Amino acid sequence: MQEEGNVQTPVHRPRIDVRPGTPRGGNAMPSRSPSPAAARAAAQAVRIWKKRPRLGLHGMLSDYVGNKNYYHVGNGVRSYDPIIQRVLQPDPLSPFGTGGINPYAFCLGDPVNNRDPSGYSAISNTGIALGLVSLVLSIATFGTASILASLGLALAIISVATGAASNLLAGSSPGQAATLGRVSYGLGVAASLVSLVLGAIGFGAWRLGRHLRKNPDFDMSLRVWNKGPGVQTVGIHGSPHVTIAANKLLRAPQLARRIRPLLDADTDTVLLGSCHAGQGNSMSSVAQVVANRLGKTVVAGKGTVSPEYLWKSFTLHKLPYEDVRVFQAQGMWTSARTSLVNTVRFEQQSTAIYLRQLYAHH
Repeated sequence: MQEEGNVQTPVHRPRIDVRPGTPRGGNAMPSRSPSPAAARAAAQAVRIWKKRPRLGLHGMLSDYVGNKNYYHVGNGVRSYDPIIQRVLQPDPLSPFGTGGINPYAFCLGDPVNNRDPSGYSAISNTGIALGLVSLVLSIATFGTASILASLGLALAIISVATGAASNLLAGSSPGQAATLGRVSYGLGVAASLVSLVLGAIGFGAWRLGRHLRKNPDFDMSLRVWNKGPGVQTVGIHGSPHVTIAANKLLRAPQLARRIRPLLDADTDTVLLGSCHAGQGNSMSSVAQVVANRLGKTVVAGKGTVSPEYLWKSFTLHKLPYEDVRVFQAQGMWTSARTSLVNTVRFEQQSTAIYLRQLYAHH
């Protein structure tokens, strides 16, 4: 303002345009195009951004802030920084709950073997993995050791089931999910131990089979011949709860399957000329299992016997005579119990035979 007397007159100054890219004189400068290097860098940055993985560890969503990415733990409940390997928000279940002592720890410091679907407590991956592996091994070795395989199969199935339940409850009930995760881990370890035992038994049976094939004392095939109307005799090597034919250990059900097609249609009594076939009586003997499988009367001895001795005992004496016994087919549940006990005894005896032969061989 300038004062002329008592009147103030405004001073007119030229308007200056201070917009970016415009000189002080107000004349606009021509726009500059970015350099080729800058354009390539910008395009590369866009490509890198598009190629950034949207899913991270354990399938968690990745969220990028600048050049850093964070994981949304528990569907966004908390954020995990993989660079510092810490969760940025404290765990409300720590330090006295399932969250652990450190409220900022992620997966108990072991994100490879643990996961945290809820964002509040870690769950072990090992249990369900061991359960799946043991499930496959138990099915694969079911014929090697039926009882142990059944136990391993049951443990593996329960381990997988509890692991799946742990995942389902991770969001709604972290505490119960963590407990189920620990149960799954324990059952998975137990199933793995059973699988190891199955492997050892299978290896022992393989080694024993190799030795038996080289030992002429066990080279005796299954033989069946007639002894009278409705009576046939079976001759085969035997040991308590085990039979041996053609250098191969046979379980009682396997023996019954081999005998069945060799019997005549009118046969109702089988003289089982195998040593110790009657040992265990109706609770676990080979003769009882064969009688159950064939649905016929089986005569067998508890000790060392021969087919001729059985025939004389059967024709000249009233049975039971000395150590010769008569076995009739049992009912369904009693038969199942007998098969179960016989299988356990077979595993024990076959392992003992293997160890004895191995010791004698060396």
